Amino acid sequence: MATVAIRNCKFIPALTEGTDLVEGDLLFRDGNIAEIAACGADFGTVDQEIDAHGMTAMPGLIDAHLHLSSTRDLIAEQCFVDDSMRPLEALEFAQVMLGFGYTTVRDCGEDKVFSVVSVRNAINRGMFAGPRILTCGLTLCPTEAGCTPDKDFGFLTPYNVDGSDSMRYFARRNFAKGVDFLKLYGSGSMMASGSNPGVPIMDDDEIAEAVKIAKQKGSYCAIHSHGGDAIYQAVSLGVATVEHASFIDDRSLDILANKDDHGIVPTLAITADLVEHTDPNTDYGRQVIAKVTKLIEKIKAHLGHAYERGDVMIGWGTDVTIGSYRREPGAEFRIRKEVYGWDNLEILKQATINSAKLCRIADETGSIKVGKCADVILVDGNPVEDLSIMYAGGAKHVFRAGVQYK
Repeated sequence: MATVAIRNCKFIPALTEGTDLVEGDLLFRDGNIAEIAACGADFGTVDQEIDAHGMTAMPGLIDAHLHLSSTRDLIAEQCFVDDSMRPLEALEFAQVMLGFGYTTVRDCGEDKVFSVVSVRNAINRGMFAGPRILTCGLTLCPTEAGCTPDKDFGFLTPYNVDGSDSMRYFARRNFAKGVDFLKLYGSGSMMASGSNPGVPIMDDDEIAEAVKIAKQKGSYCAIHSHGGDAIYQAVSLGVATVEHASFIDDRSLDILANKDDHGIVPTLAITADLVEHTDPNTDYGRQVIAKVTKLIEKIKAHLGHAYERGDVMIGWGTDVTIGSYRREPGAEFRIRKEVYGWDNLEILKQATINSAKLCRIADETGSIKVGKCADVILVDGNPVEDLSIMYAGGAKHVFRAGVQYK
C-alpha cells in the first residue's frame, strides 16, 4: 500500500495522542498512521506528498446513529423502493458521508434485504470506496403503533419481535447475517403515527435476552429510547448505548457514569429536520411537527443536564436522510453549538473519540495516534476556535485507511 506524507498541518492536542506537537507532519503507511513528526521530517521516499498549508488534521468523523437505507425524505416512499436498488442507494449514502469527512458510520437499523451488510462487506473487500460501516441489521422492534410491517417504518421493522423466544430467534438471525451489534426499539417514536415517544414498549425479559445474545457474540446492544422510564429499564438491564435519550434522568445517568463504552447518542439534527422539512399539508406532517415542536425544549433540558454533569459519555448521531445531509451537512454541529451552547472541543470529541469508544473501535480510530488507522480529515481553520468551519461539511481532504478519497 502507498505511503502518504501530510506536511505542515496543525493538530488538536485533545484529539492527537503520543505527541506534544501542535503542528507537524504525518506519515501514513499500510493504511495506518506510521509517524507524527515535526515539520520537515525526513520520511524517506513516499508515494504521495500533500502540503496542508496549516490546515488542521483531525481524526475522521463518526456518525454513530444513521440509517443508510434512509434515502427518501418521506418515510412512506422508502417502503416502495425496489429491493434490487436498496444496496446501491445505501452505497451512495455511504460515499456521500465519506465525502463529508465521516470515515465511520454506525448504521442503526436497515432494510429487510440487509443492504447495509452487503455494502459493508463490499467496501471491506475493496470493491468500492466507502467509510468503515458498523451495522445492526434489522431493528428488533415489538408490535407498536406506526412500526408494523409494510407500513410507516415497515422497511426498517419488517418483523415484530414479541417475547424472549422471538427476541432470541431474531437476535441470532441478525448475527448469522453478520451484524456488528444489536439495535432494540425500546420506546415509542417521535416519527411514527400513533406512538408515544415517552412510553416503554419492551418487557424486561425481551431486553435481557438481547443483551445476553449480544454478550455471547462479544458484542453489545443499542436501544432507541426517548422516555425516562424506558431508558432506565434499558440501562439497568445492560444495554450499552441509548439512542436519542431525549428525556434521560439522573437514575440512568448514575448507571452510565464514568463508563467509556456505555453512554448516550443524542440525535439533534433530526428534530430540526422534522420541523423544518416535514410537509405540514399532510395529516402525518401536522402530527409529527406538533409532536416534536411540543417536546424540543424538554429534550434540550434533559440532554443539557446530561452534558453539564460531565461524567457520561456522549456520542454523535444525526438520524437524518441523505437529502438532509446534502441540504445542511453540518446541522448537528450547528445545533449542538448554537442551540444547546455546548463547548467546541467537547462537540468535536463527541464526533470522534467519544463515538469511537461507544462503538468499541477506539483502538482503531477516533484520534490521531501512531498505530491507529489513517482515518484523517483536513479542515481549513481551527474548529476548536470556530466551530462554524464544520457547518458546511468542513473536510477539505478525506483519508480513509491512508487512501485519499477527497
